[in-house]
Formats: sequence, C-alpha cells, structure tokens
Amino acid sequence: MPNFILVLFAVFVCGPAFAFERGLLYRGYQKSDGFRDGYSRIDSEYASDYLTYSATLEQRVDESAAGRFYHFDVGSISSKRFLFNSSLVWGHSLSSDLDLKLMYFDQDDYLVRQSYFIAAMGYRVKPWYTIEPFSEFQGQKSDIDFGLVQHFDISGQRLSLSVSFPDAMQNERAEDDIRFNQGPRSIGIQWTGAGFGADFLQVGARVDEAVQVETDSNFQTERKRLAQALGAWQVAPGSVLRAAFEWRYRARSDNEKAQSAEDQFNFEQMHEAQIEWDMSLPYRWGVFVKNFRLETELGSVNLQNYLPYVWYKSSQAKWAGADSFELGLEGTLHWGDGPEDLRAGNSCEQCLQTRANYVLNYQFKGGAVLRLLFTIDLEELGGGETWEGGAGQFTMSF
Repeated sequence: MPNFILVLFAVFVCGPAFAFERGLLYRGYQKSDGFRDGYSRIDSEYASDYLTYSATLEQRVDESAAGRFYHFDVGSISSKRFLFNSSLVWGHSLSSDLDLKLMYFDQDDYLVRQSYFIAAMGYRVKPWYTIEPFSEFQGQKSDIDFGLVQHFDISGQRLSLSVSFPDAMQNERAEDDIRFNQGPRSIGIQWTGAGFGADFLQVGARVDEAVQVETDSNFQTERKRLAQALGAWQVAPGSVLRAAFEWRYRARSDNEKAQSAEDQFNFEQMHEAQIEWDMSLPYRWGVFVKNFRLETELGSVNLQNYLPYVWYKSSQAKWAGADSFELGLEGTLHWGDGPEDLRAGNSCEQCLQTRANYVLNYQFKGGAVLRLLFTIDLEELGGGETWEGGAGQFTMSF
C-alpha cells in the first residue's frame, strides 16, 4: 500500500495539477473565469499564503465525509487584497425518495474569481440508483446553468456521473453581444468511499469546454479547460494525500482569420499536490507543491514552489480563551523564470522563504471550529515587514 501511494503521489507531483474543488460535479464554465491578471501578482510568497490560509487536509476529508458543512477562509495576501474561499453544502430529505441539496461556492484570489449557488433535487429510482437534476439560477437568464448527476451506490461506495450545460440560454436571452457557436458543456465523474487500503478515498475529474464568438470586439475566443481533482486518501488516521490538476487553453483570432487561432495562443497549467502525516501527535508534518506555467504570445512564465512544513498542537495551555493552540514552521523553495513584465515585480528567480505561524483554536457545539492565525516572515524578523499577515477559518458540519 505505501508503494502504491508514493507512485501516485509522484505521478501528480511531476504532472500538472490544481486545487481540489468542492462541488466538483456541479461547477463548470463561467464567462468571468479567465486569466485575470496572469502571473503579474504571483510572487515567491503566494504559494505559502495559499497553503497557510486554506483549509487543512483533515478539514477537507471531514467535510467530504460529512456531506453537509459550511466552511469559510479569509487571509491577507497583500496590503490591498484578501484570499477568500467560502463553501456551503446543505441537504434535506423531503420524502423517503426525494432529497433537496443546496450548494454555495465563492472563491476569490489572484488567480480565480468564481461564485456559484446551485440547487439540486435527487430522486431515488432504485435503492442503488439516484438521478439528481440541478441548476444554478441567476438574475440574467443567459447565465442559468442546467445539469444532471447520476449516483450509483454499490456496497458502501458511490460512483457519480454528471453532465451540465452552463449558460444554456446565452444565445437566446443574452443582454450582451456574446454568442456561442458551440455551447459550453461539462462532464464529470467522481468516486467516493473506501478502498486501496484507505479509510476514505475520493477521486474525481471534470472536463469543461466552451467555444464562443464575441461579435462586439470582432474576434473569436476558444476556451477549453480540463479540471481534474484527485481528492483525498485517508490512508490511516491522520495520514492524508491530496493532489489535483487544472489545464486551461484559450486562443483568440479575428473572425475573418479563424484558422489562425494558434497565432495568439494562451496556455495555462497549474498543479498542486500535498501529503501530510500526523501519526505521532501532537506533531503533523507534510509537503505541499504548487507549480504554474503560462504561455502567451509575449513569452512563457514558469513558477515552481516546494513547501515542507511542520505543526505542533497543544491543548494544555490556554490563552485568550482558546481551547488549544498550534505552532507551525514552513519553508518555500521557489524557482521562477520568464519575462519580467509577465511576473510579479518582487518575484525572485531562486530563493528560500520561511515563515512561522501561530493558531488559536476555538471549539464550539456540534464540532464547529474557529481558527485564528497569525504569521510572521522569518527573513524580516525584527524589521519593518516582520508581520506577514493574519487569517480566519471557520468550519462546521451538521
């Protein structure tokens, strides 16, 4: 079993990957989901901020296993910007065969800005087979999504297949001048359960594809996105592996020269992997990898980040009314190359970044947890930029 895990970990570290998405089967293409600012703001500290301020692997596994949860992350990534991530999944049985599910996802940082509110209605046709139509309703009819998920429950395992049609009425109901010559669609698959020696296993993938014609600016835009998430292995209590992948392609060309789309080619690739152990409590340690690649007609950018870390958790000392505290130490090995005007102004070509973290944990009824995090830059210790930032995390399963 350990060899199997290590092989898969190596495959996803060496290949491209991106963040594991909650609600993988229900999310898809959005017109607002583009390249944003490229990598002009992604410096050598971004991956460290992302890791420090995001949910822990244990939280992600617990939420996926619970099925109904609320999670909120917010952390300072600059003097002017926050990293923000919020998720709500709620379900209720309306009858013995009919279930209602509401899902809300909101994510905003330098790379992604997406917001979804999805309603799904599941009907158990057979004890082992459920169909679940869903929709994302919007004020503008052109932005409404429609989709269907099929769930197959076999011996405690669940296989889910999804298909969705984002912005299904864009051509007929749009107030803007954008028209699709091929409507966007998403196809997803996810396996949840146990297996391969793991207490909890979730593996999923989704493919998004869209082709659109933007008539107001007289050029054709082709967008393709492959979002594949390898969720989480909880191999033993406290030992979790997670890896993910995202590949995005965008090509533009003048409508009169549609055959030359490759002349203005944009390609984006992001991958992320993390493995963590806490078998020898009160310590947990792990390695996080987050790499980026961007190609445009102006040049290529490659950013690589490797982050080993260790945390110590104690429930003995009480401070500020907290139930426990954690101390963390993390380093970032960063490599970056590409045209300087496509990268952050304070990005280094090769450097080592270190930070120390302090967390106060507040435990509430029903397993709700509030985490307040404070972090300092060890390179700037004693200087004017010692303070790296702060974050808050709240999670609740119900």
